[in-house]
Amino acid sequence: LDPFNTNIIYAGSFMGGLFKSTNGGANWTNISNGIPEPSVSAVAVNPSNSNNIILFSGVAGNNFVTNMPTNSIGAFITYDGGNNWFSTSLQWTQSQNIVAYDVKFAPTSNNIVLAATNNGIYRSTDFGANWTQVQSGEFFDIEFKPSSGTCYAGSQTNIFTSPDNGLNWTQVSNSSYLNGKP
Repeated sequence: LDPFNTNIIYAGSFMGGLFKSTNGGANWTNISNGIPEPSVSAVAVNPSNSNNIILFSGVAGNNFVTNMPTNSIGAFITYDGGNNWFSTSLQWTQSQNIVAYDVKFAPTSNNIVLAATNNGIYRSTDFGANWTQVQSGEFFDIEFKPSSGTCYAGSQTNIFTSPDNGLNWTQVSNSSYLNGKP
């Protein structure tokens, strides 16, 4: 959702790209022109500037029509609400088998963005233009504590936390679920 106008909604699709509705979901327009891979695995709208949107192109698994892998090719950013898209420094080839699962802007410092991937957690300090890997492993979810720099990331079996907007991470749970000991 657009943080300033609840009639503006964004939705990514497996094969069709990123869609935008300006009338509360009654009508939709594809706004992913210029993105080379139409699959969208994660999207985030900057809470302080809704024209600033980040999406990750590509999704986990195989395309159900062609049975070809649709892994991520990286992060793309728009500064004008989806009219023009730009590549960021976080780019991959599909043969690298990397998938982005989640992307979030930090609530207290909207220039900081975190992405959860099967190749670790990536962090940007410039609205998503440039990225650094800050934690290795496979992560599926990123959540921020409201009004705080504290954030959490979920892996397949554990939870990690960061007190500093995703710069440093500590494992805070140790699940033995996969070892048959729930």
